[in-house]
Amino acid sequence: MSENSNSGYILYVSNAKSDTSQIINISKPQEIFRFRHAHAFIDNKLYLCHKFGTWQKNAETFTPDCYCEAEKGRTEYIYRINFSVQDSMPYHNIKYKWTACFIGARVSSPHGDEANPLHKDCGFYIAIGDSNKAVIYHGKERTWPHGCCTVKLPENFSTPHTLIVTDDGETITYSMILSTGEERNILKACLSGEDILVYDSGNNLVYKEKNNLRNRKGGYFKVFNHEAQTIISSVSIHNKELKTGCLKMVYKDSFSSFRTSEDFKLFYITQGESNCLINQNLLSLEKDDILLISAYDTYLMNENMPMTKVQFNKEFLYRYFSHDVVDNVLTCFNNKQIRLKGEKLSLIRTKLQNLKESENEDDRIPAFIHLYEILFLLSREKKGVIRDASHNPYVYKIINYINKYYSTIFTVDDIAEYCGVSKHHLCRVFKENMNMTIISFLNQAKVNNACKELVETDNQILQIALNNGFNSASYFNYVFKKQTGISPIEYRNIHTKKSK
Repeated sequence: MSENSNSGYILYVSNAKSDTSQIINISKPQEIFRFRHAHAFIDNKLYLCHKFGTWQKNAETFTPDCYCEAEKGRTEYIYRINFSVQDSMPYHNIKYKWTACFIGARVSSPHGDEANPLHKDCGFYIAIGDSNKAVIYHGKERTWPHGCCTVKLPENFSTPHTLIVTDDGETITYSMILSTGEERNILKACLSGEDILVYDSGNNLVYKEKNNLRNRKGGYFKVFNHEAQTIISSVSIHNKELKTGCLKMVYKDSFSSFRTSEDFKLFYITQGESNCLINQNLLSLEKDDILLISAYDTYLMNENMPMTKVQFNKEFLYRYFSHDVVDNVLTCFNNKQIRLKGEKLSLIRTKLQNLKESENEDDRIPAFIHLYEILFLLSREKKGVIRDASHNPYVYKIINYINKYYSTIFTVDDIAEYCGVSKHHLCRVFKENMNMTIISFLNQAKVNNACKELVETDNQILQIALNNGFNSASYFNYVFKKQTGISPIEYRNIHTKKSK
């Protein structure tokens, strides 16, 4: 059932037809933000300083956790970002707070509260707004907010443009793709000598200052959005071998996987297993699980696996119930995952079926009644609930550590030592919050990456096992089949045929 979104409410129920589940690849470099809820993923774009449906006067960073260090004369890193900036004023009313988007290279830290343009020795930044000028920063003291120098832009970023940042180990070059498709240089910064030398698009020297970044051989690419309205469509990082011209992609995100919506969503899993990331927390889904996603939650999941989906917003329920009543039943969304058994599960199944059957009725009243009954039953359910673990520092630290170093982790002791807590305490906290053991999560991360390697490379099974932290092919086969239901060879054959 669907209704006109202009009326302020949407209700949608469907059963996915796919008979296969998907393992989400969680082993790529992570994206580090400053604030967990100061951004949103809408229409395959990343909105920075966007919270609960509105723009915020705040500072938010976006950093691929991918350290880049070019070798002089041998390799270079190329960073491409397509974005737009609006509601910015970095070039007038200078005595007030700036609002602009800062794009940095050789940034010393990926973390949001560190190595921003106002910090000393932060890295090399260019500040871009919705005018035809850009301002340069390189961590020199007393330059905030005025910057070190200004360069002209051939076009402004009030509409989406692609910015290209190239670091060859000696110089950092900024260029942009114009609306005509032509690539035009913006500036070149030489960082290998005693002084930083900045040249504009006409190769004119516009800035010279003592080089505080001379010993900075590498770093991170970072976006620091300061109270502007920045929308990012895609980001990629390539490593290029200068001798051969070979390009290797080390990071890419087009923001097509994550979702943010003003709607509430309920997913009832009817078959299969999969993973789901909600607000940077991993949940394992299996048959008969109920997944609850609140308005403006950021999530990543396979929505093509067999499931019943219900989507609505508050306005739909507000038409029939008081605000207090609606807000009360929506407390069920404080829990992200619910597992029911016996009569309770049968009752929910019946209510969902009733809701689905009401699609074909002219009278819309049964729909909201069935929906309310479902939410009311779930709001009273406490047992078997898996809660959002985002506020537990150990769990968050474990997940990030495993995602980055899964191939070199062999025992729980390695993780406990990294977190600085006992093995027993670590296992207990993780199991309480994630409803799975650390070893299960670790094996899941290893298998996720192995799946990718099976399809994208011709490596032997033993080599893939070793690459992903398994000591033998036999144990790899055992874990892989336990996770996916098929052997690595079967997985390769199936997905190789599909790709062809």
